[in-house]
Amino acid sequence: DTAQNFSDTIRINAPVQSLNSVSLTGTDIGINDVITAGQVTLSTPTGSFTNVFEGTPGGIVAGQVSTLLVGEGGMNLTLDSLNNRIGNLSLNVSNATVRVDNAAGTSTNVQGTVFGDLTLIAGSGGFAQAAGAGAALSVSADTQISTLGADAAALNNPANQFFGPLNFDTTGGGALTLAAQGPLTATGRGSGDVRMTVTGGPLTLGTAGINTTGALIDLSSAGFVDNSDTGFALAT
Repeated sequence: DTAQNFSDTIRINAPVQSLNSVSLTGTDIGINDVITAGQVTLSTPTGSFTNVFEGTPGGIVAGQVSTLLVGEGGMNLTLDSLNNRIGNLSLNVSNATVRVDNAAGTSTNVQGTVFGDLTLIAGSGGFAQAAGAGAALSVSADTQISTLGADAAALNNPANQFFGPLNFDTTGGGALTLAAQGPLTATGRGSGDVRMTVTGGPLTLGTAGINTTGALIDLSSAGFVDNSDTGFALAT
């Protein structure tokens, strides 16, 4: 297109079914009806930012959903339809904001590599992880984890690595369970229980400390450093 007025917008406005895989590449992907496949791959063009969202009655029914980003850029992945039945979410992106809602009682296993910042939002069904190093999550920069409701974010694979500071917000009520290789710097607040297990290095409290408003705080680590400046490093 010599006029360069092409569009890489994608809209799924009718059901899509495949016995194998479905792959979508674009900077603006709207899923307005249900995609059913063994695997769904959502890709960002080189150096671009991709926005993926679900309309009504959109959703993804797939054992595996993967994101793929080539080069710099990022992805805003909002899969918030209760029609979703997403078994595993595998991330391979530079920067990402990810929200996943599944049908009630159905969690999504999250894994992969984020080369920049990650915001992870647990909606209906919450997050979980499978066992094994290949099912872990690695984030090179800042990590933000939030729970919107009572469903938990259970990132309990001990091979997880968070190289930047981690902040959490469980004011929605869902618990946070986190396991990771150390060192780890963490802060957060909320009303859900917080359990952290850090191996191979210390757990450092960031300047805001941890405050869970009446919920449980359970921390286990190979060393502990308090850098909080609130006067209450841990408050519950």
